[in-house]
This record gives sequence, C-alpha cells and structure tokens, in this order.
Amino acid sequence: MAALTVGGAFLSASLQVVFDKLASPTLQEFGSLWGVKHELNRLRRTLLKILSIVEDTEMREIRDQSLKIWLKELKDAAYDADDILDEFEAEVLRQQVESGNQVRFLSSLNPNQVLLNRETSKKINAIRERLDDIAKDRDDLKLGELRDHARQVEAAERQESSSLFDESCMFGREQDKEDILEMLITDDSNQVGHRNVSALLIVGMAGLGKTTLAQLVYNDPRIDSHFDLKMWVHVSDDFSVRRITREIMESASKGRQSELVNWNMVQDNLKGQLPGNRYLLVLDDVWNEDRNQWEPIFLPLMYGERGSKILITTQNKNVANIMDMASSYCLEGLSNQDCWLIFKRIAFANKNSSEHPKLEEIGKEIVSKIRGLPLAAKILGGLLYSKLDEDSWRIILESEIWELPQNAKNILSALRLSYQQLPGHLKQCFAYCSLFPKEHKFEKSKLIQMWIAQGFVQPQGRRPIEHIASECFDDLLHRSFFQQVEESYFMHNLIHDLAQSVCLDECVKVGNGKMHRIAERALHLSLVSDNLEPIAFNNLRRFKRLRTLLFLHDCKSGFDHIPEDLFIKLKYLRVLDLSHNDIKDLPNSIGNLKHLRYLDVSYTSIAELPETIGNLHNMQTLKLEACQVRELPKSITKLINLRHLKANAESISTIAGIGRLTFLEELVKFKVHKEGGHKIVEIKDMLELQKIHISQLENVISREEAQKAWLNDKKHLHTLTLEWTYNRESHSIDELDGEVLEGLQPDKNLRELNIWYNASSRSPSWMRNHFLSNLEILRLQNCQKWEFLPSLGQLRFLRCLHISGMDAVKKVDHHFYGTEADGFPSLVELSFDEMPEWEEWSGTEGGQLFPSLRELLILSCPKLQRVPPLPCTLARLWIRKVGLVALPDLWGCQGIKPNSNSPSSLSSLEITECPKLTSLCDGFLRHNLRSLEQLSITDCPELVHSPEEGGLPALLSLKSLTMENCPKLTALLEDRLPLLAHLKIGGCPELRMGCLQNLTSLYSLSISDCLNVSSLPEETLFNLTALEELTVSGCRELAMLQFQALVSLKHLTVENCPMLESSSLLASSSLEYLEINNTPLAGLLHNLTSLSALRIHSCPEMTSFAREEEELQKLTSLQSLHIYDCVNLQFLPAALDRLTSLERLYLQNCPQIQSLPENGLPSSLNILDIRNCPMLQQRCRKHEGPDWPKIAHIPKLDVLTSSESHIANKTEEMLELLASISSDAAVAGIGVYDGILY
Repeated sequence: MAALTVGGAFLSASLQVVFDKLASPTLQEFGSLWGVKHELNRLRRTLLKILSIVEDTEMREIRDQSLKIWLKELKDAAYDADDILDEFEAEVLRQQVESGNQVRFLSSLNPNQVLLNRETSKKINAIRERLDDIAKDRDDLKLGELRDHARQVEAAERQESSSLFDESCMFGREQDKEDILEMLITDDSNQVGHRNVSALLIVGMAGLGKTTLAQLVYNDPRIDSHFDLKMWVHVSDDFSVRRITREIMESASKGRQSELVNWNMVQDNLKGQLPGNRYLLVLDDVWNEDRNQWEPIFLPLMYGERGSKILITTQNKNVANIMDMASSYCLEGLSNQDCWLIFKRIAFANKNSSEHPKLEEIGKEIVSKIRGLPLAAKILGGLLYSKLDEDSWRIILESEIWELPQNAKNILSALRLSYQQLPGHLKQCFAYCSLFPKEHKFEKSKLIQMWIAQGFVQPQGRRPIEHIASECFDDLLHRSFFQQVEESYFMHNLIHDLAQSVCLDECVKVGNGKMHRIAERALHLSLVSDNLEPIAFNNLRRFKRLRTLLFLHDCKSGFDHIPEDLFIKLKYLRVLDLSHNDIKDLPNSIGNLKHLRYLDVSYTSIAELPETIGNLHNMQTLKLEACQVRELPKSITKLINLRHLKANAESISTIAGIGRLTFLEELVKFKVHKEGGHKIVEIKDMLELQKIHISQLENVISREEAQKAWLNDKKHLHTLTLEWTYNRESHSIDELDGEVLEGLQPDKNLRELNIWYNASSRSPSWMRNHFLSNLEILRLQNCQKWEFLPSLGQLRFLRCLHISGMDAVKKVDHHFYGTEADGFPSLVELSFDEMPEWEEWSGTEGGQLFPSLRELLILSCPKLQRVPPLPCTLARLWIRKVGLVALPDLWGCQGIKPNSNSPSSLSSLEITECPKLTSLCDGFLRHNLRSLEQLSITDCPELVHSPEEGGLPALLSLKSLTMENCPKLTALLEDRLPLLAHLKIGGCPELRMGCLQNLTSLYSLSISDCLNVSSLPEETLFNLTALEELTVSGCRELAMLQFQALVSLKHLTVENCPMLESSSLLASSSLEYLEINNTPLAGLLHNLTSLSALRIHSCPEMTSFAREEEELQKLTSLQSLHIYDCVNLQFLPAALDRLTSLERLYLQNCPQIQSLPENGLPSSLNILDIRNCPMLQQRCRKHEGPDWPKIAHIPKLDVLTSSESHIANKTEEMLELLASISSDAAVAGIGVYDGILY
C-alpha cells in the first residue's frame, strides 16, 4: 500500500485550486496592473498539462520510484503556489477593510494602493520557474508507458464473482437472507404501473459480505421454485453496456456463447428469451449510477414476466437512481461473535480453539477491532492459519492494518477501489478525516466548514458553498465511507485505516510523546493526548507548513495559555481547533494568521478575545460556544469574509455595525435599538443570511424603516424570527406593530417563520394572501390581539404549525383553511396552546382536513367543547385542560359500527384535565384502534366508564396504559389487552381490580391511592407471568398481597399500606430490588436469596430489626442497603457484618440510632453514607469516635449533620449542573467528612 502514500489524495485537487485561483478576476486584474499577466497565463498552461497526467496516476498504484519523487516535488510546489496566491488575496482583503471598500475586485485599485512588496513578486516568478522545470521532467518519465502498465496490473488483479460460494464460512447472515428472500418473493400483483420488473439493492461498505449474501440468496431452493430463470453478472467498475448485456444473455442461455456482433441483434436475442419467464438477475458489484447509461441494458429486461427481480450489490446508495422501482437493503456489520466464528474457523483450521485459551483471548480482541467486517475476519484468520505461537497473534493485534504483511493488506485493497473511484476533491475530503481518532463521532456541519476552510470545496456559480460541501459529505455517506449514528457520524475502523494509508505524511494524528517522530512536511496535525505538556509547543514550531492544528476533545492540556511566538511560526494555518481545553487566553499573535479561516475556542476558559482578531480577514468560521466570552471586540466587524459566528446570542446582539459582515449566514439574535450601529437598517446588505432572529422590534418606528431591512431581497433566507418585547404598556402600539410587521415582508422562498408578541390586531397581508407559498414551519406566539387566524390551509408545503397565546381568537373555521373543502395538505404537526377564549372549531362540508397530520396537541383551551373529525393518519393526540365534552371521531368512521376495525394510525393518546368529559365510549375510541400503543387518561373528575356502557373494544396493540385521578371511574377496559406491558392506576377509589385478569404480557404494574382496593388475591395475580416490576402505594385498605404468585417479580415497591398482613407478604425468591415505605416489614424478607438492593424508609413504628434479624442474615446477594427517615429506629441489625456481599450502606434522617452494631460492618463495604444521624455521627468522628475503628477501612465515607447534608446536596446539584453544561467536565474526589469539603 505504500504506493498510496505519495500524496495523491491531495495532489490533483490542490493543483486545481491553484489553477482556479489563477483564473480569478482578482488575480487577473492584479496581473494586468503589475505586468505579470503573461507569466500567470503561462503558469496556467503549465498546470493544465500537468493536471491530466496527475489525475490519471491517482487512479493507479504507483510502483515507479522516479514517478513518486516527481509527484512529491509537484505536490510541494502546488502547496507553495497556493500559499503565495493566498497571501496576495489576504493583502487585497486588508486593503478593502482599511479603505472601507466591501467590493472584492481590484478595478478601483492601482499599484500604489496595493502594497505588494518585491519579495512576493519574486516568489511568484520563482514558483513559475519551479513548476516549469517540473513540467519538463514529465516527458522524461514516460508516464504513458507507466500508466498502461499500471492498468494491465490492475486488470490482472481484479477478481470477478460468480454465483458459487463456500457455505462453510457463512455465519450471522441468516436473518439478512430471510429478509431479502421475503422481499424478492413477495407478490407484486399490486405493483404500480406497467413495469414488470423491480430492483432490490444490497448496500454496504466493501468487505461486509454483500456478494456472499447475494450468493446465499441466489442458491436458496425457494428462489429456484419461485423464479423460472436465474442470471448472475459481475459488473465491477469496468462498465460496458455491450459486455454487460452480452453476459446477461449468456447467463440466461445457460452459458452458451453468442457469436452475435450486431448490437440490435444482441438486444433482440435477450428480449426474446425473457417473455413467459419470471426471472432473477443478480448484478454484482455495481458502481455506475448514470441512469442514461443503464437505460439500454434495462430496455430488453422489461419484457420479463411480472414479479421479475433484479438484485444489485453496491457500495453506493445512489445506484438506486438507475431504476424507477428500486428499494434498498442496508447491510450492517456482523456481531463480534459471528466474526469470531469466521476468524476461528480459518485461523485454527481443524484444531480446537478452546485448547488455546490465550490465543482465543487475543483473537477475540483482534476481531473486536475489525467492527463486524467478515472480509477482514477471513483475511486475518488466514494470516494466522495454523500459527499457534502467542507472539504472532500479538503482532497482529498491536499493528495497524497497513503495517501488517502483504496478505493482510488485501483488506485495504478491497476498500481501495472505492477510494480510487472518488473525484479528486472527494479524495481530499475523505483523507482529511484521518485526523480524527478511531470511533470518533463528528458533526457534519463542523467537518464541511473545515473542508471549505482548506479549499477542498470550491464555489460553483451562485450556489452557497455550504450546499456544495454538504453534497460532498452526502456523497461520501452514500458511498459507505461514513456511517450515521443519530445526529453524528463516524468511520468504520478499516475505512479509517484506509484514510490513514493514503495520506500518512500529510494528515497526522499524534498521541502521547510521539510528535518528534513526525516529518516536518506534515500539513495537517491533530493532537490526541490525555496530558499534553507545554513542551509540545516546542515541537509544534517545527511544522512551519502546517495548515491544520486540532486539539481533540480528549486532549486535556497541562497549560492554560499559548506561547506568543507560536502563531508567528505557524503562519499558514487555515484551521485551528482549541475547543474543549483549559486555555484561558489567546495571544495577540493570533492576528498574524492571515490564512486562518476556521477558529474554534468553544468550551474553553477564554474570557476575552484580543483586538488583533480583526486582522483575520480570511476568517470564515468563528466558534465561541460555551466559553467565557461575554463581549466581542470591536474589531470583529473587520472579519468581512465571516460566514459562521457561533457565540452567545447576547454577545452577538451587542455588536455595533454587524452589517459589515455581509457574508454571515446566521444571525442568532439582532437586537434593534434606536442608536446607530443597531438600527434595523444595519442588516440591509447582509444578503447571504439564511437564518435571523430580530428582537426588540418596538424600536422600529415605521413601516418605511422596517422595509430598510430588505428582508424581501434576502433570497437565501429560510428561517426568520420576528420578536417584540412582551407586556408593553402603551395604547398606541397596536397600529405601529401592524405597520412594522407589514414592512418586514420576507422573500417568498422563506421556509420557517416565527412571530412572537406582536401587539397588532390582525395578521399582515403577506400572510393572508398565500404569498409565502414555500413555508414549511410557522409558529405564532402571544399575538394576543389577533382576532382571526390567517388563512393558511392552502400553503401546500406547510408541515408544522404551532399556535399559542392567541387570547382574542374565538373561532376557527373555513377562513383558516382558505377553502370550503380541503386544507393543509402537507401538515404533519399541529398544536394549539393557551387560547382561553376559543369556543368553536368547525370542519368543512364534505372536505377532508389535514390529510397528512401525524401529531395534534390541544392544550389550555378551556372553552373549546368539540373537535371536528380527525384524519386516520393521526399518530399522536394530546388533549390537556380543554372543555371537551366528547372525543372526536375519525374521517370515514362516522358510519362504522362500534367495535369494528378502524383504519386509524393512532399510536399515542393522552387526555388530561378535561373536567367536562364524562365518557370514553363516543368518538374514535369506539373503534378497534389497532395501532394504539400508549393510552393515558388522567385528572378527568367526571369521567364515568363501566361495563354497563358496553366497554371499550379490544386494543390489541396497547402496550402502556395510565389511568389516574378519575374518581368516578369504576371499570377499565375489557381484558383483551394481549400486549399490555405497562399499567399505572392511581387516584381511582371506585375502580375494581378485575381488569388485571389475563394480562400475560404485563411487565410493570403500579397501583396507587385506590382506597377501595382491599386485596390483590392470588387468582388475580396468578396469570401475570411476565410481571417484573410492581409498585403498590397509598392503598390504605389493602390487606392481602399474594406476591408468591408473581414468579417473575424482580422489582417491588410497597408504600403507605399500613394494613398489609404479614402472612400475605411472601415474595418471590427472584426479587432483586425491594423498597418499603411506611409499611410493615415483617414477612417480606423471607427467602429473598436474589435480593441485591433494599430500601427502607418512613417506618415510624420501627425501633429495631429484632423480628427481621434472622431473615436479614439470609440476604446473601444484598449489595445496597438504604435506611431513610425512620425517626424511632435505635438499633441497626446486629448481624450486619454477615452480609458479605454488601457494598453500599446509606443511613439518613434516623436521629435515634445509637451506634453501629457491636460486630461492626462487613469488610466488603465500599461506601458508607450517614446523614443527619447526630448520635451516630458523634460515634463515627474521625480518629476520635468509639465507632471510628469499625469504619476506618471503608474507601468512601460521608458522615454529615443536617446542615452539612444540605450543603452536600447543593454541591451534588452543582456537580450535576456542571456535568450537564459539558459532558466532558469531570469533577471527581469531592465529598464531605465532619463538615469539611475535600
């Protein structure tokens, strides 16, 4: 793989950047002014000749040593040329800032204004001559011959696939196989349109086993019985329409060679073989995603019988675009266990691995590093085939992939083809990611900002460069170079190895004490260390060409400042990330970094930025999140190229003259004032804004002044928040607020709009006439005088609508929908909140409102009594503090009989604090809601539901049910709840418990404040075979609880049940957690051999454990014991020392405890926490108390009085707050002993 380390990942793209700069209007104008335009054009021509051969060599392994040297010299020259041109651009920017000229052209400049010194002119001439010399050497290298030879070698090395495979090493793909078989064999009778053929893609990174899985499916007998014809073609990156079509035809004819030469006859022949046959065609290893090139191949294939399938294996999700009817199956890595089975079968051959336990242990560690890649398991297993010496295995374990013998490098060879297919700029972007450690999760936005700062992504016309960079990122994601986990991304370990292998000398990641090993020619450097000493800066000064310096998140430095001269030495830095560090200040020399485009000092102790920050005219991204900076320097407005400013909203809002930052894309808060520098006109020229929040709009005095913001000219603006100050006391604000809002009309392409605290009496005209036709999200908050909601129903892209605090709205009708029929075709989320006067919500005649709605919230609308029929698409409904008298119905269900099936998608329903609701038997609950999984009905005092009403239908999918504070409720649902796993009943004194029968899936049950419940008899509990968690609280009449019937019970809480009889409290031996609160303890501890945690609190009758002593000694698994608020407890269990598994003991608010047991505490105890137990505290005083010798051996001690306990609690709250502020903040070793914080 050494052939990949020549810097090819960066070379052609770097040359292209220089080439593009030479063509820029700025540089061309400069060339004319200084008489070097001819020289610059000669340089462009030289680069153009070099570029073609460089791009070709990047696609090949370079074995010729002279060519490697030539490429390195060319690369060095390219970077030097880029630096020189960048210096000139920086000088132009400086001149613009000083002159106040924001126009980035030199048409108004002359040689006297641009102070480009003679040294820079010499550099330009020198680099041209240097590149000319390199270009002359090109002919001596005979690159054409080398190129042809490389192609021959690669063609010989390319391995084709077939449908045959070895089943002996197939592990872990059984479920994948079944899933794919089901998708292939599924009846396509409902297939849309005239197409007979559909496609299924198996997508995943190289080495995951896509081909092997396809072979496994292809050879399954069910495929033979379902399809009349099977064909297999290996496509590869060598795409040829004629070859692929001919191979499909030969596969269809069972291998008969075709002598047809005429292309039309080849297609006719294939077409003729397909009618009457339902076929399966496997296209293995597809790279080409060009639909037009695939069209002639697919044309004859469309003549197969209905249900024919094409199975495609690929690394690129975009390949799905080659066919209309294509779906994807994303293949994941194998489990470590399955990879181990593959590895073991090959490495140990016919030997028994259990006879070599040390090798098994090492082998499993090796397997864990390959992250589920079966190819790697096979290759590494083969590398260790029949080698039974520990040293050989450890070498593999401790080495990086590219350091291993040649056989192991085949892993990277399998991945390399994916890399070679990338265009030059994507190779740069991918290789740059090697700076991050393995397993590192990165943010998309942060990475693309770094790419832009390095020039890896170049502008294309008027498109925002971030959009272009985002497409680059998505391209790498679709090609399986990145993997997504929630909102973050990471690279598979072996993909990371590939990235490192292609740029070992340019992108360098440094751990502890290894910086001295790095070559000075490194361009990009990341520091990954748990303790970076100041001496590291001495080494950093060596890297004078450095363009990237990252202090990664786990790099906790041993310094709090940066040497003044460091940024003088590292003058070519483009990206500097100091985030998540202990640094307290930045040196003034930061202003020397004229090339710097990305600076991140987030999560540091920096409280102030130097004024020299204003010298960084190239700066594109400045991040100051969660640091101590509260006021930005005045010079911040000199950063005229700044695109992203991430800082505290309040500090940004204080910047006077922020309008100079005309490239800024987001302004998190702009506070309008009446003085200069903060007026609304300030944002006029910020035409690149994509997101802005404007507050204190009451300081705009007229519509005309509002129009000076030029919001309607901001074509990129997609998110706008308009905010007035809440609760203003003035009678004249109504009309003014309306005029100002009219003047703030945005561009019609706006996608998200928020209007807060506007005091006018009506919405603006530009909201009422469907002008905002592209709007997707709208939030109207506390526009308390608006009497009518604007007409929004015909906004066809509106997905989310949130309306709150609209005090004057009384009616919502067809004016809101904008039609007498349908409305809101795309709306997914709808919420109404705090609308105290809203009385009427009417639907439309025969229309279907909200056909896409998934979530509806109606909160704090006390006068609203009825809701129109809701769409069957609704998945979540939450109604709180609403005057509802009956539940709404569903579209099309009004005529359906009760208990019949409903097409509803409703999965979550919550109804709370609806004082007028009396019955659940009206509306949609009458129907079988087969999708309903969560139902919660609370605080409905008039709700009456009894079996006499006919009962609710079976809710066959219901998993969670909560019924609380419904005092008139006498019965629950029918007992046909086969999937119910969580049931919570509380504050329903009239409720009968017969509903608990037959809940065989119930996992957790909570019963609280049900005063009429006197028993939970054995016959009721017997069928709760899955119950693991039970809470019984506040059932003061409860006397019988037959716990022994609950054979699976693990977690039991009993609170405030004083009437419980001890004879009924025999719990299951499977119990692991027991909590007792104000309830008799006797009988509960019998035979609890699995109990690991016991909590006893608020038992005022308890003075000792005399009755429980014998049972306590049998708690052999007990690890944690809590005793809280037992105010009369005097004696702890005498035999505590016999609890040999006990690790944690907590005693709190037990003031009568006199001492520790005579025999002391168990030696296993690690934590002892005593709070507000004054008598015991005196006896446990350090070195003085008589009980001190009994606890001196315990590692962690907290012995606190009441006041000290309060302080400790506050300290813990503070630590929790700090932890929430920064997940990396670790505050350890804090405790209190005898009132002393340590």
